[in-house]
Amino acid sequence: MKLSEKGNDREVAGAAAKGAVPRSSRGGRALALARRAARKLFSLSLDLLTVFFFLSAGTHLILGFAEDPLSTLRDDGFPVKLTDRNGFPLRELLAPEPIRKEPKKLAEFSPLLTAAVIAAEDKRFYLHAGVDPIAMARAAWVDLRSGRVVSGGSTITMQLARLSMGLSPGPRTFGRKTLETVRALKIERHRGKEEILESYMNLAPTGDLTLGFEAASKFYLGKSAAFLSPAEAAFLAGLPAAPGAFNPRRNPDKAIARRNLVLGRMLKTGAINAELHERAIGEPLGLVPEPPPQFAPHFTTMTKKLLADLSGPGGNGGGIGTGTGAVSGAVSGPRTLRTTLDLSLQLELEKMAGETVEKFGHKGMEQVSVVVMTVPEREILAWIGSGDFHDPEDGQIDGVLAPRQPGSALKPFVYAMGFEEGIVDPSGMMSDAAIDYVGANSVFSPRNYRDTHGAPISARVALASSLNIPAVNLTNAVGPRKVLAKLRELGLDTLDRDHEHYGLGISLGAGEVNLLDLTAAYASLADGGMLQSPRLFLPPEADGRPDNPPAPALNPKPTRTRVFSEEVAFLIGDILADDDARSAGFGSNGILATDYPASVKTGTSSNFKDNWCLGYTDRFVVGVWAGNFPNKPMLKVSGVSGAGELWRRVTDYLVKNRPPSPRVIPPGLAKVRVCPVSGLPAGPDCPNSREDFFLKSRPLPPECDHAHLTDGVFAIPALGQPGGFRLINPQNGELYASDPGLPPSSNRIKALAQSVPEVEELVWILNGEEMGREKVDGRARTSKLIPLEKGENSLELVGIVPEGRPRRAVARYTVK
Repeated sequence: MKLSEKGNDREVAGAAAKGAVPRSSRGGRALALARRAARKLFSLSLDLLTVFFFLSAGTHLILGFAEDPLSTLRDDGFPVKLTDRNGFPLRELLAPEPIRKEPKKLAEFSPLLTAAVIAAEDKRFYLHAGVDPIAMARAAWVDLRSGRVVSGGSTITMQLARLSMGLSPGPRTFGRKTLETVRALKIERHRGKEEILESYMNLAPTGDLTLGFEAASKFYLGKSAAFLSPAEAAFLAGLPAAPGAFNPRRNPDKAIARRNLVLGRMLKTGAINAELHERAIGEPLGLVPEPPPQFAPHFTTMTKKLLADLSGPGGNGGGIGTGTGAVSGAVSGPRTLRTTLDLSLQLELEKMAGETVEKFGHKGMEQVSVVVMTVPEREILAWIGSGDFHDPEDGQIDGVLAPRQPGSALKPFVYAMGFEEGIVDPSGMMSDAAIDYVGANSVFSPRNYRDTHGAPISARVALASSLNIPAVNLTNAVGPRKVLAKLRELGLDTLDRDHEHYGLGISLGAGEVNLLDLTAAYASLADGGMLQSPRLFLPPEADGRPDNPPAPALNPKPTRTRVFSEEVAFLIGDILADDDARSAGFGSNGILATDYPASVKTGTSSNFKDNWCLGYTDRFVVGVWAGNFPNKPMLKVSGVSGAGELWRRVTDYLVKNRPPSPRVIPPGLAKVRVCPVSGLPAGPDCPNSREDFFLKSRPLPPECDHAHLTDGVFAIPALGQPGGFRLINPQNGELYASDPGLPPSSNRIKALAQSVPEVEELVWILNGEEMGREKVDGRARTSKLIPLEKGENSLELVGIVPEGRPRRAVARYTVK
């Protein structure tokens, strides 16, 4: 067959000499012409390359006077790696352009990786001046044979030139290639080969938002690029050619093929021997799993916003911000920031939170939030924003920062003010009788949680049992304006309306606060009355790396401000730890009663929309909120039954490893035996006296003269004791209008009356006619619907006192 073909070729050649070419030979002639054209084009390309080479040599000398292209490279945009206090990774916060990079010195890379990069990208790297004419000629030949551009002949320096300009891979046009070439010549003129290679290895695109071989090695292989096998080095070196195509997680077969190609080149350059080559070819890629989902997602998201706030204009100097800028200015260069969070505690509490939601979810308690911080450092150990961050409905809402109504959780601060101003002592008696505060356009009638009220009660019992009426009376005595100012001083900045907006209801949770601020406020009680901002990052000495401390803005010097005296802070803590005093409102030995020293207070907002539990030992403060983000009422889940249960589980878990120390009584307090009836220092006739505290800075109250108490209770002065038998509504001179479109039974007003304990029966008399009687049995407040009669009206209230003079109250009003 071959002989025959050769004969045919000779026949074709002879026919051509005679000018007659068979039809079947015309295709062969066209092929020959194409080959001759290709040879001419190749020759022309070589001529052009030769001219280009000499021009480049001259340009190389001239460009020595030009600016160094790499001098403008910015050393920013590095990711910030957040770890917990023990160094466990929490999350990687990417730069403004989402890229992972971790620059290293050339000597810190594995020599195998350096050899692999040179073999893969530019085997004559150390021989050329930035442009390799041989490689360009080879590329030209390959392009001509393929009929399209498939190879650019770029050197490592030319690739660095492109990367330093911020250009992504694109069409290999003549203009683009010229720009890269000129810039590469400039780089070679100003930088040594080692510097160029180091810059390239730190900027090479390696896919999956990684830049540089160190970041890629850790991302794909879970190890530093300083310790690589030949196969691993070849795999990494092969990525920059086409990071997307050779992505090992999406295209493992292509990644292996590319790696093996690089291994072959390493064998040819002598970087590895045949035995290593054979072994590396059969080695699996050895990828580590993709990075796990971020830990403590609400905490790290908040931290990212804080870093962004510090980076932007007018950074807030270390406060917990809510901005949305890019992470850069607060942290320069690659950095790992060790936060105060304890990941093992965080994960345990996340589990508890999920179990609590599962238990109470059917009652409308769909979310819980938890904050744990240390005393006195204020280091945040755990931050749980919701029961499940991955809940698609509202799990990503951060309940730690969401403003909600605190219910009774603000009462301790009102009592602290009352103690400091000398309005009342822990044993001092307070009125728990129903009362109506009449304003210009409204009547505020506070009621206790269980709608019970009665005889005067000590401030200790009133606070521990969370009674509403005494708290409102104390707020009135202190003054709502001063209460609001103190709450803001404590950091509750979400209370941003004026005091008239909140009124006396501020002590019952009329405003909105968030869990983080409220927990920090409780920490001031745990810390002897000292207020300090929460801390998110460990100080430099705790990091163990004095050469790499956090930026000053992230680690400001703690500012401690006294908001309450040490003695008053102790008094509040002692009351909140008193289970006997708590029993009047919550019963004895309940969920809040611990066998270790712990102070705790609950709060429940109106209609059971929110419940809270905040408590502390001398080492930890734990804040818990429970409810749902749509603000729907729960099915009678109170601060004790909902948030209180989770608080107890969390606190029990904490004290296992760090049991609290016994409380130390401040020297400014005196322990005195008091009369349980009067609250005064006990006299010789007082039965069953008990101990309580008084401030030494003020004179003791007079000793109780128990023998002269009238009926044992009601003659004792009590804070907020309502004064006098009276009509609250209607009042003298008021004007009412009846609606002619309504039947007489609907034209009525609600009369409100304030009674006194000695009255047993009330008689209502309208315009001289008795409207009804009712037994009150010591109740201090009652009401009755009174018909509207046109003209002048007189409503009289008579209180029947057995064996005593009746009480009377009259109001005259007009109906039109």
